[in-house]
Amino acid sequence: MSSEATSLSQERAQQKQLEREQDARALASGEKTREQLRAERGVFAFPSVRLRLDLVKLF
Repeated sequence: MSSEATSLSQERAQQKQLEREQDARALASGEKTREQLRAERGVFAFPSVRLRLDLVKLF
């Protein structure tokens, strides 16, 4: 893995950790419910869109 890829990977890990901490604070303060957090984060984690690529036509 290149140093650039490692840097991006570390940056993404830090971003995800920050988001988890923000979610924990919002949940603890009552600002958001578990259902709200699940709905907000779930869209990005499990998109409902499916793609079909027909690679045969490309070659």
